[in-house]
Amino acid sequence: LLYYSKNINGLEMFNVEKAYQQQELTQYYLSLIKQKIPVFVTSGCDSHKWSIDIYQIIKDYEMWGRQTWVFADDLSQAAILDALRRGRSYAVNHRVRLENLSYIPDFQKQEVEHPKFKFSVVLDHALSKPKAVIIYRDGELVKKSYKKYPAGLSRFNYEWEDNDVNRGEHWYIIE
Repeated sequence: LLYYSKNINGLEMFNVEKAYQQQELTQYYLSLIKQKIPVFVTSGCDSHKWSIDIYQIIKDYEMWGRQTWVFADDLSQAAILDALRRGRSYAVNHRVRLENLSYIPDFQKQEVEHPKFKFSVVLDHALSKPKAVIIYRDGELVKKSYKKYPAGLSRFNYEWEDNDVNRGEHWYIIE
């Protein structure tokens, strides 16, 4: 679903049942990026269980596996909405977080000679199967950005510099 509210455009990125639906949603999001439509992604809790039993809540993977990280100046509603409006957020699935980002997400221009992406991917569990990090530039996959990580890791570092980009305004998405 694409939500519009007071100059905030958001897309709930992780709320589908089938892998092909996630691929379709990703393609839709990339089409918006190709049009340079500033849309932040969110990953909301989609737990349908209600329980006062704290152990049941902790076990509910859907409740805690999807998160939206927001770079706000403080925890006030105004600051959070402003951060989302500016694109200062990212959404994750499977209890992932990013640390030491070389760039804070933002819809505002960040001028650099060659964009260099550097960050750590941190999970609260080891990977059960190999995973990859890829980057899209202007809605298109950049094959040189692809890096695969083996099963068993719970933390890994990613680094890639886009030396093939021409000067100008470009939009990047990390997946």
